[in-house]
Amino acid sequence: MKKVTPTPKPIKDTTFKNGDVTLTVSEKDTVHIPLTELNETILTSESKMPPLDPEGNTGPKKYAREDAIFNRDGSVTFTSNTDYNSGMSFYLNPCTDEKDLTDLTESKQAGYFNFRKGEKDMSAYDYIRIKLTSDNEMNLRTYNGIESLEISGALTDAKMSETYEGGWIGPAKSDEYMVSDDGVGMKVKDEYVTRTVFIPLESIIAKGSNPATLAAVLLCPQRDKTEVTIHSIDFVKVKYDTPVTGITVTASKTELENKKSVTCKAAVAPETATRKTLKWSSSNEKVATVDFTGKVTAAASGSGIAVITAEATDGSGKKGTFEITVKEKSENPPVVQDISVPLTADTKYAAGCLETASGSACTPVYGADGSVTYTSSNQYNGGGMAFYFNKDKEAVDLSQYSGIRVVIKGTSGKGIKLTPYTNQTPDNHLNSKKIADDYGLTLDGTEQTYTLDFEKDEEAVKKWGTRGEAYAIGIVYNAYNESQGDNSYDKGNKLYCDITVKSVTLIKKQAQTPVEQDITVPLKATTKYAEGCLETASGSACTPVYGADGSVTYTSSNEYNGGGMAFYFNEDKEAVDLSEYAGIKVVIKGTSGKGIKLTPYTNQTPDNHLSSKKVADDYGLTLDGTEQTYILDFAKDEEAVKKWGARGEAYALGIVYNAYNESQGDNSYDKGNKLYCDITVKSVTLLKKIPTA
Repeated sequence: MKKVTPTPKPIKDTTFKNGDVTLTVSEKDTVHIPLTELNETILTSESKMPPLDPEGNTGPKKYAREDAIFNRDGSVTFTSNTDYNSGMSFYLNPCTDEKDLTDLTESKQAGYFNFRKGEKDMSAYDYIRIKLTSDNEMNLRTYNGIESLEISGALTDAKMSETYEGGWIGPAKSDEYMVSDDGVGMKVKDEYVTRTVFIPLESIIAKGSNPATLAAVLLCPQRDKTEVTIHSIDFVKVKYDTPVTGITVTASKTELENKKSVTCKAAVAPETATRKTLKWSSSNEKVATVDFTGKVTAAASGSGIAVITAEATDGSGKKGTFEITVKEKSENPPVVQDISVPLTADTKYAAGCLETASGSACTPVYGADGSVTYTSSNQYNGGGMAFYFNKDKEAVDLSQYSGIRVVIKGTSGKGIKLTPYTNQTPDNHLNSKKIADDYGLTLDGTEQTYTLDFEKDEEAVKKWGTRGEAYAIGIVYNAYNESQGDNSYDKGNKLYCDITVKSVTLIKKQAQTPVEQDITVPLKATTKYAEGCLETASGSACTPVYGADGSVTYTSSNEYNGGGMAFYFNEDKEAVDLSEYAGIKVVIKGTSGKGIKLTPYTNQTPDNHLSSKKVADDYGLTLDGTEQTYILDFAKDEEAVKKWGARGEAYALGIVYNAYNESQGDNSYDKGNKLYCDITVKSVTLLKKIPTA
C-alpha cells in the first residue's frame, strides 16, 4: 500500500487595523515568546533568584510581582505588588533546558541564575503583538544585552525603552477603550479587559532600543494589586502592501571634527509605506560610523569622506545617502559661550505641562520677549516643560558649563526642579533618561533669578559632578516629597502651578589648561571606589592600611572573583579620558604566584563586588613576592589587550586578585590559586607616554 504523506495545513494570515490602514500579519513568520518559568528572566523570576526570608532580610527585594501561575494553555497570571514596577519579563531567545542556566554566584550572590543565550536579533520584525487580560493600562519595557540583566538590581535599572499602552495600537483608539478613574494608570473598559494590542518596533527604536541586540521584554500594569494574564507575546511581520519608493537623508551638518556626532534623519516616501524601518551603514567606518538610529560619529583621528546610507528593509531596494566630511580637530578649541535656551514651540522637548485646573489641555503661551507661560500639575510628577538647548536639537557637553540660570515667576510656595535629559527623543511624561535633578528652586510669586551651581559640594548637587552630554533642560513642577518615601507626594502641594519662564541660560565654565602630565592615582580611604578586598584568611573583615608613603595594603581572596580594591583616578572623583593616555604603571608587592588584573570602571557609582561596567580587564600581572613595577601598554596589539584600543572615559581603576583561569572556560577558577593574597600597592600612575627601556 502506497504511503500517503499528509499535506501540511497552511497557516492562515490575520489582519489588524492601524488607523485607517488594514495590515496583514504573515503568521508563518511569527516568533512566539514562551511564557514559561524556565524562560522568565533573572529580573523577575523567583526561581532564578535567592528566596526572601520571612523578615525580607536575604535575597532580592520582592519587586517583581506576587506569585505567578503558569497556566496549562501557555499563558501566565500574576498580581502586581507595586505601581509601575511590578510585572514579568521573558528572554527573546527562549531558554528550554535547565542545563543552559549559568550560576551567577561569582558576580552577584548565591542563588542567582541567568540564561546567557537569551539575546536575539529582532530587527526584521515590525510589531510586538500581545494578547493580555488586565483592567489597568499596561507598560512594555525592553532590555538590550544579557550583561545588562546581570548587573541590574531592579526592573528600571537596565531598561532601554519604555512605552505605555496609550501609545499602542489597540482594539480601538486608546481614549475610547481606556478611561481615567483618578487612580494610577488608565482604567480599561470591561469589554476590552481581554484584548490584543500591537507595539511598533519603530517606537522602541525611537527610544534607544536596538532591535538587533534585544535580550528581554517585560510587561507590567501601572497600578498595584492588579491581576494580569499574559496570553501570548509574539513578534510579527506584516506583508508590505505599500513599498518604499524613495528615501531622502538629511543632517544639520555636512562636516564633523574628530569624535563629534550628528544624527541623520530619513524621510521615507510614501508616508503610507508599510515598513519604514531602515538599515544604516557607512561607506568608510575608519572615517565615521553610524548606529541603528542614524547617529553618525566621526573617528577619533584622521580625516576623509564617509557616505551614510539608509536602506529600506521591505525588499524594495530603495536607498538614500548623505555625505559626511570628517576633518582633523582644530588645534584651537571652539570658544564656549553662554547658551540662551530657546523657549519656543519648535524647540519644545516634550508635552509635559499636562492639564489645567479646569481639566482642559495645557496650551503654552510663547511671549514676544522669548518667554513661555503654562500651567502645570503634579500628575506623574512630570508636570512642567522641557526645551532643547539649541534650535538644532543637538547635544551640549554640560561639563564645559558651570551652571544654569533661570529667570522665572510662578505660584508662591511651589517647588520647581531642573532636569537635563540625555535622550535625544523624549517620551510624553518627562521620564526620559536624565543626568540629575535639582530641587533647589521654590517659587515666591515674584520674578526670581535662580542659579544652579554645578560645582557646589552639597549633597543635593554632588551627582552633577560629571555631567557629559545632554539634549534638553526641563523646568518641572515638583510635587514629590522625598521625606514621604517612594511614590509619595506632598498632598498639600498638589494644587496647580502657574509658571512663566522668562529665560534659561547655560553659564560657561572658565577655561582650564588641559592636563598634559602623568596622573598619580590617590590610594586613600577618601578615594576608595569599592569595598572589594573581602575577608582575610582568618575570616575577619579586610581592613585596608593606608601608608604615610601613599601606599595601601590589604588581603584579598578570590570570592566572587572581585577580591581587590579600586580607587578613583582623582580626588574630585571625576572621569578621565583614558584615550589620552598611553598606559598604566603599577608598583606592587604581594604573595608570590598570585595573579592580579587591572580593571578601569565606567560607572560613576560602584557596586560592592567590583562588577560595575568596565572598559576592559588586563590579566598580565603575576606577583613574585618582591616589589615589582608593571606597565600595561594600551597600544600593544596582542589579543589580550586589543579591547583597550578605544578606551573613552573611566572613573576608577581596580587592582583585583585574579583567581580566574581562562584555560578552564567560563566560571572556572584555578583551585591551586584559591588561597588568600597579601597585597601592597605602592603606587598607580596613568602614563602620558610609555617609558623606553
